[in-house]
Amino acid sequence: MIQPPANVLTTTQERVDSTLLAAWRLIDRPALWTQGATARDRYGKWVAAADPAAAQWSLDGAIWKVAPRVAEAAMAGKCVRAILRLPLDDPTTLWAWADAPGRTLDACRKALWMARSVVPKVISGAEPFHSNMMHPDPVLPWTDGVIR
Repeated sequence: MIQPPANVLTTTQERVDSTLLAAWRLIDRPALWTQGATARDRYGKWVAAADPAAAQWSLDGAIWKVAPRVAEAAMAGKCVRAILRLPLDDPTTLWAWADAPGRTLDACRKALWMARSVVPKVISGAEPFHSNMMHPDPVLPWTDGVIR
């Protein structure tokens, strides 16, 4: 496999990490988060994530809202799927995970934050899974129970 130059890979890593961090910051309180739609306007109507009228974003919608390009949005979503141990090649699994009944904003934000740890591995194509990665209903070391 041909590897891109190191400076290009680092730049991509920085953009994907920055996308994950910006998405984490975007949905920093319940009033800014939604489920069942990529984004909603202030009236609760479904809108595209990049729509200027958007006032709430789903996990995936937050990524698409803040990503500088489609490539970074797709890679950031892949990193979140990796940390959740979801199929990497199927973006619908992230939507299903985030929209599951009982899923919380806290769980979505933790997934975004933890996804930053696998950016280099996912970009390089290395097997990203290791023992401290989340699974769909994880118990995290800094929590006292299963995140939902």
